[in-house]
Amino acid sequence: MERAYDLLTDRYVSAHDAAPHPGYLCPCCCGRVHLRPGKVKIPHFAHNQGEGRADCEEYRPGSAAYNSHYAPVGGSPLFVHVDFESGEWTLHLELPPLTPHESRRSAPSMLHSGGIEVHHKGSAPRHVAASVLWPGTGQNAITVPPSRRDIEVKITGKWPTGIKATRWQQTLRGLPPQGMLFVPYRGGSYRRYEWTTPIHWGDRIVFVGTPQARPPQQLRPSPLKSKSTDGTDWSAWLITLPHQANGPFSTWLARFGITVEERRSRTRIVTPAVEYGPDGIPHFYLDELLVVIPSPQATAMVAESHVTISATRLRRRESAPPTAYAVSALEAGTLHIRTDAKQDTVRAEIVNEPSVPMDDFTPVWSVLYGETRLHPFTTYQGGSRTVEIKVVSELPRLAYYLTAQSLTGPEMRYHSVSALDVAEWVTTQLPHASRLTIDAGNLGYVRIYLAPNPSLPPATTDIKPVRRPTWETTYALAAGSASDPSIPHWRFRDRGLRPTGRNDRFMVFE
Repeated sequence: MERAYDLLTDRYVSAHDAAPHPGYLCPCCCGRVHLRPGKVKIPHFAHNQGEGRADCEEYRPGSAAYNSHYAPVGGSPLFVHVDFESGEWTLHLELPPLTPHESRRSAPSMLHSGGIEVHHKGSAPRHVAASVLWPGTGQNAITVPPSRRDIEVKITGKWPTGIKATRWQQTLRGLPPQGMLFVPYRGGSYRRYEWTTPIHWGDRIVFVGTPQARPPQQLRPSPLKSKSTDGTDWSAWLITLPHQANGPFSTWLARFGITVEERRSRTRIVTPAVEYGPDGIPHFYLDELLVVIPSPQATAMVAESHVTISATRLRRRESAPPTAYAVSALEAGTLHIRTDAKQDTVRAEIVNEPSVPMDDFTPVWSVLYGETRLHPFTTYQGGSRTVEIKVVSELPRLAYYLTAQSLTGPEMRYHSVSALDVAEWVTTQLPHASRLTIDAGNLGYVRIYLAPNPSLPPATTDIKPVRRPTWETTYALAAGSASDPSIPHWRFRDRGLRPTGRNDRFMVFE
């Protein structure tokens, strides 16, 4: 590393011009580094012990640990889904569905000429219709058998113009004979371990391997059902890690090059994003303050863009809520916010205007409440129980999840229904429902509150008067729900903004 960030001088410094002291940070991962004057090699900076990260471009571990067979060749890793009641488990890979922008430019019938083939060496390829990629179908999970052979995903046929089909081409490595770990992903699914995936004490993990690779009995693994592929028996075990560091668990996981971490809170931006790019990176306006809550484990924070960098030491007070920092970008472009906590980096894009045309934000589905059109992520107070409610969608095969909440009975649910079935089901729930929710998964939901039905007995719930929350309560609610689009958010304005300190591009608010 030729240069580092000097906390004493608040600027970059070259290794040739630097003096030894402990206040240097890596410009890539914000980890602590030290100067090596270089009696044999040229002067350079190196990470302190335990500070280097595999995802840091400047980290030189001096070993091939991060080129092991545990990292996939490309594309999405394998997943394993566990049915805890039956003990069954299945391996699958998830193909990313079409984006709303792509689905508007095509139709399910236009995907019939395209396809995807999943290849296992030594076996016939499996053909999957491209229509499984249509958003909302839930068919983009492709089941694969456990095997040591690599998995290749190829595209076939003719695809509609405007869809980059090459992004589905990928190669995944097979399972090694010594077994493979899968870490929590979502629901009953577990994601194949990679060196960028953190594992924390208290997690529940799944180990898949041959019977000879069975985990030590002192780890108390819970066996799942066995499978056989190409004459090889495969087993799976469910392992629950203790909530604190444990020697036998650490020793066994070290065989796979895994170090279990204490669960930490990461640095997060609580200002709502203007939009999200294709890679999921949030976008913010240039003139907007980014409210950042650093990780509790961090002692220093750095904000870096293409041409500027600024650092600040973080103030910590016992038995006090975390301090928020307002980061003001000086130019458009990529902004990295890093702290000295392990693997704690936030990336954002600063823009002058939304990069996606406003037409692309037109919802692909909506709800008609009488003559009122309700767009996704809308909460509406309905005044009538006799009005017609129906769904209008540009995606014919979009599936919906319906929920009806009643004050006099249990909550009613209806899963995976079409737009035509929504109106019929809602009609049966209108007489006794107090709230209806029509959910289209990642494409949003509509929630309708209904007026009390005079023919039903009054509810006996104890409703307490609503009190105006304090600033601390409001801030805590906004910070904790920043990623939930269904909860109204807030933003700083000039009135009432009382900065208690300033350090270059950071302003501290209390």
